[in-house]
Amino acid sequence: ICGIQFNVARSKSTFQSSSYNGAYELGDIPVGSNLAVDGNWVEFTHTQEQVSPWWKLYLSHQYSIDKIAVYNRDGFYSRLSGFRVEIFIFGVSVFQYNDPNVSALGLTIIDVPSGTVGNEVVVSIPGNTAKILSLGEVEVYGAIHKENVTALSKAATQSSVSRSLSYQVSQSR
Repeated sequence: ICGIQFNVARSKSTFQSSSYNGAYELGDIPVGSNLAVDGNWVEFTHTQEQVSPWWKLYLSHQYSIDKIAVYNRDGFYSRLSGFRVEIFIFGVSVFQYNDPNVSALGLTIIDVPSGTVGNEVVVSIPGNTAKILSLGEVEVYGAIHKENVTALSKAATQSSVSRSLSYQVSQSR
């Protein structure tokens, strides 16, 4: 497992600062945060218009991250204008990318410095002006960090054993 590169974002838990509540105007298309990691670039996330909207991906493990691909919503390129991508490890920012483009086109591929380890990725549009954050897809390429797999090949010990738990387990068989 360790060292093999793949899209570690696919189907992971996501959150966003708000969700657009006017889905009827979009033909009842869902616009939730999970649509950015479903493998379908046609469906998209959509926050309400707000100051500093954000979208967060929780990876559930630590990953060595090499690249991040951010797919903009087709036809609404200005919505990602000035976006930021950050990688966090247990709430501490370890990498930040600020997009220099005035209007981010369809796909932005971000090279992440070697050795960057994280368990969360956040896409945001910082600033004091109300904006809508809309993402077509976010892909995070990396491999599970070696510290996550270290215990798989090691002996385990514990300080004590509960007799009542052992008794309950043996009685239930």
